[in-house]
Amino acid sequence: MIVTDNNTCSMTRGDTEQLTAYAKNKSFVSGDIVEFTLRRTPASKQILLHKVVSDFTEREGKAVFHFAPEDTAEIPWGKYSYDIQATFADIGVKTIIKPSPFNLGEECTYGTE
Repeated sequence: MIVTDNNTCSMTRGDTEQLTAYAKNKSFVSGDIVEFTLRRTPASKQILLHKVVSDFTEREGKAVFHFAPEDTAEIPWGKYSYDIQATFADIGVKTIIKPSPFNLGEECTYGTE
């Protein structure tokens, strides 16, 4: 997955990807929960993709979101919005990535025509 300086994410629909999230000046620990949410726009009611991480041992103190091909296979190509929210066991809820662009690109290998 490509992430730019302004937190814009880009990936190809149906690919296997991962996204690592962290909080400034604080590691995630047991009891914390980190959530990735994808919607058409920040105001959209429908959640297109939701991932939760509560185990931070893969990359010590960081949340690693894994995207399998089936996670995005049915989402049309296009521009979306995502955010990442952490619920810390000791200090509560913090949005660590505010709503940012998420570009889901098309692939040629499995075309639909």
